[in-house]
Amino acid sequence: MKRFAPIAGCALAFLIALWVLQKANKDVLADEGYDAEIVMNEISSQHTGDVYYCIPCLPIDDFVPMRADELCDYYGINIFPPFIPDGLNLSNDNSVGFGIYKNIIGIKEDVEKSAVYWDQNAIIYGGDEQRYLRVTVAKKYLLTGPNFAVGGLEGEKSAIHGNEVLMGHCVDENGGDIYYAKWVYRDVQFLVTGRNVSESEFIKTVASIFASGRDC
Repeated sequence: MKRFAPIAGCALAFLIALWVLQKANKDVLADEGYDAEIVMNEISSQHTGDVYYCIPCLPIDDFVPMRADELCDYYGINIFPPFIPDGLNLSNDNSVGFGIYKNIIGIKEDVEKSAVYWDQNAIIYGGDEQRYLRVTVAKKYLLTGPNFAVGGLEGEKSAIHGNEVLMGHCVDENGGDIYYAKWVYRDVQFLVTGRNVSESEFIKTVASIFASGRDC
């Protein structure tokens, strides 16, 4: 009998109506040595805030656990941002841990020959739902579905070391700030969400992932 486990770090969905371009402070990265042009797209309408949807469960018998360094080896880059806002520490709420899912029925003795069918991982800093930073990554499937509005996000893109990054900001029902960034870097899809962190902290976190010499 197969055991199943829920997926943590699921898609963050929100309603988007009208986006207004807002130029972010260009001096944020001026002293960090980045070649960057930052644009923050401002959501001007109401949204649903933090709404999650998940694939209900995956067979735990297919789960291949990984340490942080093994995860970086799998993705081919360091997915852990070198810069993290003050006061936020790694505190994943995923009871399963980091790893990937492979169809390993009948060939568990040779996991390398099995097919990866889910490789999404969420790295969570904070642990407090009122202030956190979440980095979600995947090579195969990243947060797709009819409720995943970020997938259809449009706006002017930022550029960090020649890489296009789409960033957005909105205010939740309590007046708190939520920042989003999504991009593809070296065939890895990224979605970064920051809640009640400053704009400069969020931008520095995103930019740090592109920092030279950070590869695994």
